[in-house]
Order: sequence, then C-alpha cells, then structure tokens
Amino acid sequence: MASSVVLLTVLVVAAMAQEDLASAADTKRANLRIIRGQDAQEGQFPWQAWIECIRFNFLASSCGGSLITAIHILTATHCVNSILLCQVSLGLISLDKKGYSYFVHPSNMIIYDNKGQRYVDDIAIIRLNSPVRLTENIQPIRLPQEFQNSGTLSGLTAIVSGWGKTSDNETGLHKFLQYAKVKIMLQNRCSNFYLNNFSLMITNGQICTDFSSSNVCNGDSGGPLVILEKDNKWTLIGIVSLGVSPCEGGTPSIYTAVSAYLRWIYQNINN
Repeated sequence: MASSVVLLTVLVVAAMAQEDLASAADTKRANLRIIRGQDAQEGQFPWQAWIECIRFNFLASSCGGSLITAIHILTATHCVNSILLCQVSLGLISLDKKGYSYFVHPSNMIIYDNKGQRYVDDIAIIRLNSPVRLTENIQPIRLPQEFQNSGTLSGLTAIVSGWGKTSDNETGLHKFLQYAKVKIMLQNRCSNFYLNNFSLMITNGQICTDFSSSNVCNGDSGGPLVILEKDNKWTLIGIVSLGVSPCEGGTPSIYTAVSAYLRWIYQNINN
C-alpha cells in the first residue's frame, strides 16, 4: 500500500544500562522489524495488520497488529499511545499495493492501564468503525485458550511476521511482508540476561525468543507471534514489544504474552 504519510525510521544505539534501554524504548521500540526473514505468500498470514499513526502532524509509529475479530485488532500500547489518528490496513503482503484501509481515532483505541510502569502490559485493542469483509486474505487469528508464556512454551518454534529491514545496515521499510521462525527461550534465561544487563525484570506476562537464526528489529512492534497448535490451527501467543539494537547482536526479543490478558481482551471486545 502506498502510504499517505512520509515514513520515518528512528534508529537507536544499544547500551548496557537501564537508562539507555529506556531511551531506546521511548524513541524506537515502536519500529521493530524482522531480521533474516522470508517473503510471505499472499494469504499466508491473513490476520496481519499494518498500522501507521500520526502525532503532532508527523508519523509517530509504523507497527504491526493482529486481527482477532472482524472488527478488533490487537497491537502494542506504545504503537498507539497519545496519537491523533491511525490508518489500519488489512489484506496486504506488499506495501506498494492497496489493501482494505480504515482510519481510527483515539476514541476507538483501548489501552491497557499499566499504572505508569514501563516495559510491561504492552497491549492495546483497536476497534474499527465497521466490520471488515473477511476473505482468504483477511481472517482473524485464534486467541489462546489457556495461560501460555515462556515457562510453558520454552523450546517451541513460533513464527513472527512484519515489514521492515532484513539487516542492521538496511534503511527504510521492507517492501514485502516478512516472516521468520524463532525459538521460545526459557523464562529464567531471558530474565537473567535483561536483569544483568539492563536491570529489567521479565514478568509472567511476557514471552522471550532467542536469536538462534532470526530476530525482530526496527519496525515490527505490535505484530503477531504465532504457533501452530496440534489441531493444525494458528494461535496468537505474543505481541512484539521490546528489543535491543543492534538487532543482529544476539539478544533476546520480548513479546507481550496474550494469554495473560485474555480476561481484559474479552471484556473489551464483548462490550
């Protein structure tokens, strides 16, 4: 889809202190993207949403999201917090082609109240003005049916998808939707890494993936982390939330664990 606003990419330099991580999150975490991914095929990820938001008349964030009903999209809080307007597009694999687009005002955004805490509860719901017409290329993804985090999912392979650069040296958005296989890592291992290097505690409401072959980077925040269940159906388990630059530096990525917020999600989509 050709964007109606100029795309901005804000890069961040990694640092080994909590205040540097905070600075990275404030300026860049809304722009995580896929590293070492593959081009997606049409209809492969029909729940994938593309979200562009403006603040103070300039582009504030370019993010992913997941269609969970015909009218609701799940994304990250930091993608939509304090914005003026968002454009949500569905049914895309190439940003050069038009999909189904909706303009969404803040009144249609439900942001989880994290009581001022940083790097936690990074989840929000976007409500479209009208239901989207479901097609082969536009379908909601299933939510988890039970609690799932790194403790219960460690060792499993998941898939993350989004648009963006495929290396630290690339600039700008990637033309085609990318996806990559990532392995869910042990909660303790991820917690130890972030606690030792950034004084950041990983909670039960978060999922970590390691950098064994692929990773997220600038531009894919809010996007889906999914697994294929035993019944051969895809389930949304995570929302891309936080990472550290350089993206190819071998550091774990953090996702919001969707299952930890199921009650809140259902309360809001059923109202």
